[in-house]
Amino acid sequence: MNDIDASSTLTRESFEKLTDHLLTRVSVPLAEALEKAGLTVDQVDAVELVGGSTRIPAIKERIQQFFGGKTLSFTLNQDEAIARGATFACASLSPVFRVREFAVHDIAAYPIKISWEKEAGNPDEDTELVVFGTANPIPSTKVLTFYRQGPFELEASYADPATLPKGINPWIGKYTIKSVEKPASGDLSIVKVKARLNLHGIMNFEGAYCVEEVEKEEEVTVGEGEDAKTEKKLVKKIQRKGDCPVVGQYTGLVQDKVNDLTEKEGKMHAEDKLVMETEDRKNALEEYVYDTRGKLDDRYALYVQASEKEALLQGLQEAEDWLYSEEGEDASKSAYVQKLDALKAMGDPIVLRWKESEERPKAAAALREALNTYLTAAQGEDEKYSHIEESEKAKVIEKCATTQQWLEDQLFRQSEKPKNVNPVITSAEINKRREDVVYTSNAILNKPKPKPNVTTETPQQPPAQEKTEDEPEAKVEEMDID
Repeated sequence: MNDIDASSTLTRESFEKLTDHLLTRVSVPLAEALEKAGLTVDQVDAVELVGGSTRIPAIKERIQQFFGGKTLSFTLNQDEAIARGATFACASLSPVFRVREFAVHDIAAYPIKISWEKEAGNPDEDTELVVFGTANPIPSTKVLTFYRQGPFELEASYADPATLPKGINPWIGKYTIKSVEKPASGDLSIVKVKARLNLHGIMNFEGAYCVEEVEKEEEVTVGEGEDAKTEKKLVKKIQRKGDCPVVGQYTGLVQDKVNDLTEKEGKMHAEDKLVMETEDRKNALEEYVYDTRGKLDDRYALYVQASEKEALLQGLQEAEDWLYSEEGEDASKSAYVQKLDALKAMGDPIVLRWKESEERPKAAAALREALNTYLTAAQGEDEKYSHIEESEKAKVIEKCATTQQWLEDQLFRQSEKPKNVNPVITSAEINKRREDVVYTSNAILNKPKPKPNVTTETPQQPPAQEKTEDEPEAKVEEMDID
């Protein structure tokens, strides 16, 4: 505090006296929870505490007093129990994660009611109904029945706005039930509306349909025993007539507005991406200028000609001056790319000469090692390759010899060239030759040995004995052939 360390001591008695007006609030949510659950204190068997604030001795004391002195339990991790449970519940709802299955029984946090206008000619009709009450299990579906002569509207809202978090609009939405027609009889149409509270606690009307009562003749048995007889009676039955579209209006944005905002967001994302890519190319140009200028007198000194060095240094200086000018400070991405490509067109051949001087000896050594390996196998007397025909081995020897001659000729030509000119042979060409030798030689030398011919002697069967009259004949199974 103002660069001064300060400390103070506060006794528990003083702390509890200062927070007494807060501690009295502890029992309020406990009483509300018991009321909603329809329980009394005597019906509670155990009290488990979670949450960091429950560690405060004064809060523990108030909770224990509320539950009539019952012993408090602390078997769960007070800090992580709720967070861990919520994490598992969220993961089980997501198709991305796979977790152990848990049975989670959720309830609606706030009651939801449906309201409507009275139908003409029915003054005694109610105008609202709490469809999903407090602690209503979710997901949940309920079917509401209305008697109407035409299309009508329903409004959904939270039944008790005072319990909602501050700033939350209690109005959920307005829904229009369309295609409701007046029956030819002049009576009211029976409309069934399906209200749904989904797994996430979001309320919506899934659909609506009209039904009608029809009378059908059915045979009914009257009487019992010998006096029983069958009579035809008219029976009233409910028959589905047709679907009624439901059009909703919500507190959120309409779909056209959502699409428009989504398009604008995509454009802003593209602009941000362009800004980042432009900055990246600008940094790449600046880095190339400083990196290449330093290496021309060091790493690349032996691999650059005087005229090339002069031209490249001039290009680097011009690029640097342009970068720190007003034009280069806020240039476009394509401008930075164009400048960088122009410098690389002069600098890349120099870098290639230096890189090849490093990589070419390694590639040549690897090729020589492969040639020695396959020549030794083809020219040797190893039993492993004894089944390979001499004509096949000659192909391997010829391939290795021609490749060896090509390598020596190319390396000799390269040795006569100065280091500051483009290479006669590259490491990539040498590696390609090595792959060709490996492929050709393995195809011949890795042929499996032929399996030896195994002659199997057929055991002689003893001569069949003649059947005597005393021996019973074997039973012949009869078969019907169609």
